[in-house]
Amino acid sequence: MRNILFFLLSLFLLTSCRNDEITEITDNIEVSESLLELKTHDPTYISQIQVDFEGEIIKTNGEQILYYGMLLDDNENLTVDSNQGHQTRTYTAGDKSFKSSFYDLTGNKTYFLRFYVKTDKKIHYGNIVTFTSAKHNAPTDSRIYLNTQQEVNEFGNKNYTYVFELNIGGDVEDLSPLSTIMKVGADLNIHYTSKLKNLKGLEGLKIIGTNVVPNGRLSVFENSKLETLSGLDNLIFVGKLYVGFNPLIMDLQGLGKLEQAYHSTFLTVPSFDGLALNFRTGEFESRGFRGTDLGNRTIQCEAYDFALKDAPNITTLKGFIVGNYQNTTSFTLQDCNSLKTLEGLVFPSTYDDISITNCKNLESLKGLDNLKTVDWLTLKFLPKLKNMEGLSSLAQIGRLYLENVGINSFNGLNKVNTIGHFSVGSCQNLTNFLGLPSLTQIGDSIAYFEVYNCINLENFIGLEKVQHFTRFNVGSLPKLKDFTGITKAKMPYISISSCSLIDSLHGLEEVFGVGNLLVSDNPTLQNFCAIKNIVGNLNSNSYYVRNNLSNPTQQEIIDNCH
Repeated sequence: MRNILFFLLSLFLLTSCRNDEITEITDNIEVSESLLELKTHDPTYISQIQVDFEGEIIKTNGEQILYYGMLLDDNENLTVDSNQGHQTRTYTAGDKSFKSSFYDLTGNKTYFLRFYVKTDKKIHYGNIVTFTSAKHNAPTDSRIYLNTQQEVNEFGNKNYTYVFELNIGGDVEDLSPLSTIMKVGADLNIHYTSKLKNLKGLEGLKIIGTNVVPNGRLSVFENSKLETLSGLDNLIFVGKLYVGFNPLIMDLQGLGKLEQAYHSTFLTVPSFDGLALNFRTGEFESRGFRGTDLGNRTIQCEAYDFALKDAPNITTLKGFIVGNYQNTTSFTLQDCNSLKTLEGLVFPSTYDDISITNCKNLESLKGLDNLKTVDWLTLKFLPKLKNMEGLSSLAQIGRLYLENVGINSFNGLNKVNTIGHFSVGSCQNLTNFLGLPSLTQIGDSIAYFEVYNCINLENFIGLEKVQHFTRFNVGSLPKLKDFTGITKAKMPYISISSCSLIDSLHGLEEVFGVGNLLVSDNPTLQNFCAIKNIVGNLNSNSYYVRNNLSNPTQQEIIDNCH
């Protein structure tokens, strides 16, 4: 609770201090008894969820002031290492007071406030002020369902200030009777209404779901007549924000004070207008965005997954900041047909899963320049992407999937030394594997190398340094001439099928460690002498040669190849 409140409360500084730097401070500093004098004023406003505070520097001494801040707790032993709420602000010469607010108080509870200053030598504490938050008026039922206007009116007559969970649906059309509600403890769900046009009446609502952990959800889904989110204008915090499939909602006007959705955000709106200029969230997914860019806005995905789908007009990703948290990360671009480059994207060095599909004009991967390690990299249906430039820092790839990509070389992957699973399919411009000078291993105990349906691939030049292919699968390569590029490499499993041009297995002379061999449906293949040294080590169940021009037995290869 203490860490959550620190995160939440530091976010909600008033405009005058919103851009100030917030810094962690420890209490391992001697408390001063010098002449620096501070005063914690009595609160100017107290409600069930909010207190407005002021701290004042009455007198200074010769010490340099670095920071000041306000502490909040239900325990009067307040220090910077022991408190529930903690707002800190960088000191500017001439500053005398610090005014702001703490939110997410518990109703009818006694709290303590204390102003402090950190100098270059010591921490100075002011006096402690006590106050009691107002008492909530709450229904006895934890989950409330309002599906008719009469139910809304009757519920509104009770003047409740707090509801644990509120569900609104049916033919409700006016929410003004709910104007006294300040806080929803868990979820506010507005689903499948048939008459509701706006959310006016919810202006008193400021917090959704921060009683213990910030899981509370605002969900506005499938409301056929809803035109705007106006009415939520004072909402400042939610755990999860879901606004989806409301056919008449064109933007996010009405959410201007909502600077954060702690866990996740899901949107199906054409425009992000109305969203805070510096919006922060955990997971972020958007479908149906019709803008060309974010304008002055940034959207910072701090925790888990980021997905931008069906955004046909977007031309730049400037303003999208993709974070990295607890090594659980996913980045998806899908159906962004005007996007040519990833430049402008702020990306970390390590990531789990990157997937870019159906972006028909994407020409460059620049924007991923900081990426050093990625577990999954999926690129599909990108006909104008000619190379892998933009990945110049990348050294390790867990799984690389390429399908219907216009690459004619792997230039850009010059530093990659390991690829666990390497799959290349329907890349019609690819003739070889040049551009992978550092690659030494493909596959591990569960992964493999596969190339299929690349109609112009001629050989494997570029893979000379690879010493290990766990599974070597190639198929439907009509212009493959031979296996040039494969040198002395371990290949526990080999599968070669439907390659209509090859007449020999030239290039596989030095492979070793083969435990399974499958060669089938290659209509011109007749010379198997390149694998003479491995067939003797295979049992009959591990040797499968069928439907080629010639289909020799293991013994025939041994006897006839010299």
